Amino acid sequence: MRLDPVGRLLKLPPAVTRHVRVTKALPIRMRDGANLRADLYAPAIDAEVPTVLVRTPYGRGAPVSVLCRAVAQRGFNVLIQSCRGTADSSGRFEPLLQEREDGLDTLDWLRLQPWYDGRLLTYGPSYVGFVQWALAAEAGDELKAMATIVTASDFGPPTYAGGAFSLDTVLTWSALLEAQRGPRLENAVELLRGQPRLQRGLARVPMAEADRVTVGAEIEFFQRWLAEADPAAPYWTQRGHTHRLPRVNAPVLMIGGWHDIFLPWQLADYTALRAAGQQPYLTVGPWHHGSAGLFQQSAAEAVAWFRAHTGGLEQIRDRPVRVHVGGADGWLELADWPPPSSTPQRWYLGASATLAPEHPGALPAGGPDRLDPDELGWPTPVAAAAAEPRSEHGDGGRNGAEIADDLGWPTPTASLATETKAGTESGIEDGIEEGLDDGLGWPTPTAAPEGRAGRGPSGDVLDSFVYDPKDPTPALGGPRLVGKIAGRRDNRPLEARPDVLTFTSAPLAEPLDVVGPVSADIMVRATTAERDGDVPAPYFDVFVRLCEVDEQGRSWNICDGLARAAAGRDPSAPVHVELWPTAHRFAAGRRIRIQVSGGAHPRFSRNPGTGAPFGHELELRKVRQEVLAPSYVTLPLAR
Repeated sequence: MRLDPVGRLLKLPPAVTRHVRVTKALPIRMRDGANLRADLYAPAIDAEVPTVLVRTPYGRGAPVSVLCRAVAQRGFNVLIQSCRGTADSSGRFEPLLQEREDGLDTLDWLRLQPWYDGRLLTYGPSYVGFVQWALAAEAGDELKAMATIVTASDFGPPTYAGGAFSLDTVLTWSALLEAQRGPRLENAVELLRGQPRLQRGLARVPMAEADRVTVGAEIEFFQRWLAEADPAAPYWTQRGHTHRLPRVNAPVLMIGGWHDIFLPWQLADYTALRAAGQQPYLTVGPWHHGSAGLFQQSAAEAVAWFRAHTGGLEQIRDRPVRVHVGGADGWLELADWPPPSSTPQRWYLGASATLAPEHPGALPAGGPDRLDPDELGWPTPVAAAAAEPRSEHGDGGRNGAEIADDLGWPTPTASLATETKAGTESGIEDGIEEGLDDGLGWPTPTAAPEGRAGRGPSGDVLDSFVYDPKDPTPALGGPRLVGKIAGRRDNRPLEARPDVLTFTSAPLAEPLDVVGPVSADIMVRATTAERDGDVPAPYFDVFVRLCEVDEQGRSWNICDGLARAAAGRDPSAPVHVELWPTAHRFAAGRRIRIQVSGGAHPRFSRNPGTGAPFGHELELRKVRQEVLAPSYVTLPLAR
C-alpha cells in the first residue's frame, strides 16, 4: 500500500485492499423492539471474509472509525455497534445488564446478512471487552476467536477492590457517559477548565452526593453501585459472566497492563479458563488503561490472532504467556501464569524503617544468567525501543490523551475529546492532578518525619501514623482510569507525608527478578486517635505499595493494593493485602521499598472510620495505626 499511515502506526500486517465500503447507521432490532445502530466497514474484495464485531457505548466516530477502516483493509468485515441507549441507538443504557441478550440478538441479525460467512470474531478493550464475555459462551462454533483487552468478565469485584469503593474509576466513567450525552460546547469548556465539577465530586462527603456534584443529577447506576456493595450479591451475578467462562470454547487472546485497573480480575479470568481446560494466550505489558503502547500492541496482536484462526498464514507464538519485565527492557515468554518456578520469599519490615529478606542467602547470585531459559523462556534483554519507546512511566512516554492524536482507541479521555473539540483531551487528566494538589491536601515535599519507633520482638511497634479521612492520603500513579495520572511516578512527594510509612532495603548486591503475584501481611493495632485511652478502632484500610529506589533516591512505584479491615476481624491476625502482580527486575545497587498507609484517595474511597455504608459517610474519625512485628511482603523470585 502506498499510503497506509494507520497501518504503519499500529504495525499491522500489509493491507489487502485500499478500498472499504462503509454503510452507516444500520438498524439492528432487539427482542424488545429497540433498534441498535451499527456501521459496517466492508473490504472491496471479491471473497468471503470473517466479521469482527465491536459493541461499544462510546460512539462510532473518530478515532475508532479509523481503526475499523484499517482492520477492514486487512480483509475483515468490521461491524461496530452502539450499545442500547448510547449514541443513536434506542432503548435505555443500564450498564452491564442487557449486553448478553443484545449481543445474541445481534448475532441472530448477522446470520441473516448475505455478507456474513459464519465466522465471527470479537474485539475491544474495557467495557468493549466485557460485552465479548457476555456473548462468548452462547455464540457456538461461529465464534472463531476473541481479543479481550484490559477488561474482565465481571465488573463487580473491581468496583469494590480490596473491600473499598473504586470511586475514581466509577465516578470518572459516570462523568464520561454523561458528557457524551451533554452539550458539546459545555463539555468542551468543562474539559478546558480541568473538570472542576469532577474534582469536587471526587472530594465530596458523603459519596452519595458525588454524582449530583459532578453532573448535576443523580446517576441511577452510581447510586445502585454504592448500595450493592457485595460483588457476590444477585445484582452482580446477574450482570457478570465469570460463571460462563467454562463454556467458552473460542480461542481467547487476553492483553493487559501492569498498571491497568482490571489486571487482577483479568488474570483471574485467565486462571478460570485454564482450569476449564482451555489455553488462552496472555500478553501483559508496561501499560495503564489508556496507554498508547497498549492500543498499538493490542491492535497488531488482535489482527494476527484473527488471521491465524481464520485460515491466515500468521503463526501463533510457541509460549502462550508473554510479559514485559520492568527494569530489564525485555519480554519474558512463559508456559503459564503465574510461573510455577517462581519462589515466594518474605521481606520483613524492620526497625528504623528497614526492610530485609527472610533468608538473605537465598537471593539470586547472578541475575538473569541464573534463570533457566528452557523453563522460563527469558529473553536476552533488548533495548526498550525494540518493543516500544520507554520512559520512566513505562508506557512509551506518552499519556492516554495522546492516543487520540495518533488515531488510537477511545480511552475515556479520548472519547470525551471526540465529542468536544481538538486539543482538550488532557483537560480531565490535568484537572484530576490539580484536584490532588488543591483539594486533597497534597504536601510540599519535606524531610521524612523523625523519631519513629524501632523494632523489637514480635508484637513490638515498628512505626505508626494517623489516618485522617478529612485529609485522606492521596493516590499517586498506579492503576488509574485516566492515563495522565496513571503508571509509574516518583513517589517522594507522597512518602513525605506523615501518614505514609516507608521501609527500605539496603542496596542490592545483585539483580533481583520478581515475577508473579505479590502480597503483604501487615500486623496492625488500630485505635481511635481523637479519644482518650487505647480505644480499639475496628474500621480502617491498609494500603501497601512496592517501590524501587534508584541511585538518585527517586522512589518508583511497581505495584500496590489495599485491604479494608472490618469489625469482627481477629486483631492478633495480620491484615492480608493482595497487591497487583508484577514482573520486574530490581537492578544491583537499587533498593526495595515498601510503603504502608491508610488509603489512596480517590482511587479507593476514604475509610470514614465508622463502618458506615458507602454513601453514608456522615462522620469522619481519625484512626491511629501502629504497624507491628512481624509484618512482611511476599515477593515471587524468578529462579
